[in-house]
Amino acid sequence: MKLPLFLILLVCGSLAFAKPIDDILGEELIVSNGWAGESFTFLKELGGLVIVRHKVFGSGVEVVSERDYPVTLKSDYQFKFSIKSEEQVCYFTLRLDANNEVNLFLNGYELKVVN
Repeated sequence: MKLPLFLILLVCGSLAFAKPIDDILGEELIVSNGWAGESFTFLKELGGLVIVRHKVFGSGVEVVSERDYPVTLKSDYQFKFSIKSEEQVCYFTLRLDANNEVNLFLNGYELKVVN
């Protein structure tokens, strides 16, 4: 089956306008969670390994907790990582879309990135 040329150009063109994931390295993504908030910062270590620094904010304290987690790079436009606690495992996906928007998902549900 042949794909129409305009469909191929549409898909390739939309990928060309998405920014590579490297552009968000070091940028703190603040998420509204109904409480004081939390943030995710993607960092590249010396060996090239990408990690995510997860901060949980408090109402009386600036940062209640701060931990680093390993990240799996799925493509130039998508990261996956998980945060494990004693009670549960939370699976996150960060994706950059064709409009250069950051989309962050928790267990498949989109979170609201406020910055």
